[in-house]
Amino acid sequence: MSSYVLLAALCLLLIIALIISRKDILSPFAVSTIMFLISTGVAVVYMSKWQFSLSYVTVFIIISALLIFGAGEVFSKKVCRCLFKKEPEIRLDRVEIPTGLTIVIILLMCVFLLYAFRTIYVLSVQGGNAEGYGAMMTYARRMTLQEGYSRSRGLNHILVFSKALSYIFGWAALHNFVYRRFKKTDCLYAVPVVLGFGIYAVGTVTRGFAIEWIAYYLMLYLLMCSKKNRWKSINIWKIALVGGGALALFLVLFIFLGMAANRFNLASIVDTIAFYTGLSIPSLDHYIANHIPVSQIVGSETLYGVYAVLNKLGMSDVSMNMALEFISFNGVEGNVFTSLRRYINDFGYVGLYIVQFYLGVFYGFFYNFVKKQSSEGPMIVYAIFAYPLVIQAIEEKFFSAYVAVGTVNLFIYMIVSYLVVLKIPQLLKEYRQRKRA
Repeated sequence: MSSYVLLAALCLLLIIALIISRKDILSPFAVSTIMFLISTGVAVVYMSKWQFSLSYVTVFIIISALLIFGAGEVFSKKVCRCLFKKEPEIRLDRVEIPTGLTIVIILLMCVFLLYAFRTIYVLSVQGGNAEGYGAMMTYARRMTLQEGYSRSRGLNHILVFSKALSYIFGWAALHNFVYRRFKKTDCLYAVPVVLGFGIYAVGTVTRGFAIEWIAYYLMLYLLMCSKKNRWKSINIWKIALVGGGALALFLVLFIFLGMAANRFNLASIVDTIAFYTGLSIPSLDHYIANHIPVSQIVGSETLYGVYAVLNKLGMSDVSMNMALEFISFNGVEGNVFTSLRRYINDFGYVGLYIVQFYLGVFYGFFYNFVKKQSSEGPMIVYAIFAYPLVIQAIEEKFFSAYVAVGTVNLFIYMIVSYLVVLKIPQLLKEYRQRKRA
């Protein structure tokens, strides 16, 4: 019964979020509620199979945490109205990347892909692979799960640089497509995106990253559509269609990457998707019901990036494992507990609400700031931070994955990519035009 109460409460909360945001389904409060609604819906469907029953304490914590997040967004929205009163100019100019430069970058990314492939193949051989390239991903995956494994610095930089290039080219293609400035030559921009995805798939030997990439492009596309519509509410059916397409793409990639690493079973694909999507809700309930004490180390389940830096500087010797313990529900095991579990563990219940409020302020302020800017730079950054927002009903990623040196490196590489791919060629073009005049 309590599961249905949670489902109904989340539906009501979504209505409240849409009323507050004036039917803006892209508002952080609405997005957060939708994601918890999806996870709870899946959990309800599998309730008899997984054999669980939620406590009303868990229902209260989820609803109250989302309400506090919404309060933070409302507060930030009022601040933005005071700071940014002038309406931005909507610029829909075409983004042009020189074809020659695009080809050079494609060739460079091919070299990156070969390097990643070679590195992972060597890793698989170290793990006992004697079956050749066909079994490479399977054996390499096992090696990455070994305690003490870490990627080389060179591979890490290649992964981040490839992601930055992919994000820039993907933005350029979407920009021209949404604002109807698209040309046939822009199809070439898709190649760095595909290559970047391939480099990441091979270099990380995982498939969860696909959610991050899809979240970036989906959010970027929807933000551009809103901007084109002068930030009026987007048709709900259009969002449903685009969201359905993104889900279908994710399923295809999920299956393909699973097959590559020998982690795919056609008979259980629906159950596997449900497991990743909905098991976090009963797992959170199990965590709360067992009164697991708050960690003695501040941020032991969230601030991995901070402690990694402190450890390298010799200012700390904290050993941390990002993976959480497994919980079994009628033979189905999972170790994702929503973002709320990590906040409760690290900061207590009071800390949970403080974190939720400030996350609401962060996302609310950032979102409204994007709406007041003519430049699309802030929009790109916001789309990058969309991943922790859309994944929070499953896992925590804002602190555990984004408060890290890797995020700083990504933005540095994105700035470099922007300058090399767009700004410098544009300045050179203007210089030649002035010289001819």
